[in-house]
Amino acid sequence: MAILLIVVAAIAVLYLMRPRPAHQSLVSATIGQDPTKHPIAVMFFDNESRSLDLDWLREGLAHMIISDLSRSNNLVVLSRPQLHVLLERIAHKPSEKISLDEALNIGRLTQAKVLVLGSFAKLGEQIRIDAHLHDARTVNCLPPSAWWLINQGKS
Repeated sequence: MAILLIVVAAIAVLYLMRPRPAHQSLVSATIGQDPTKHPIAVMFFDNESRSLDLDWLREGLAHMIISDLSRSNNLVVLSRPQLHVLLERIAHKPSEKISLDEALNIGRLTQAKVLVLGSFAKLGEQIRIDAHLHDARTVNCLPPSAWWLINQGKS
């Protein structure tokens, strides 16, 4: 009986000490594919002013855009939790800018057709916010009118 108990304890210890794969979230990392909607992924914005008191805008601006775009009947948008999971999976450091290559990688992983990248900077007492649409397949920057066309379902 003592030998059986030792064997069971040894198996339990080996099981608990086994190497485990990196944490995998249960959050789906792809955008739902609806042929009547345009899949879009909004990246966190870059803090060009390097002012730590404005760093909350990195995710805050993206969250506002995600929330607004999610209301459209013509778009399906990558959520902020999904973006967090994907950035974690590609080993992106939260304090760093999301590079165009990383954004394109996320676009491929999620099957997004359009990526939104942007930045902000404090200029005196004002904050300048820039956002750009990129075609996730060609990397080309889309013209400002693409915002309207995509939302109207014509792109």
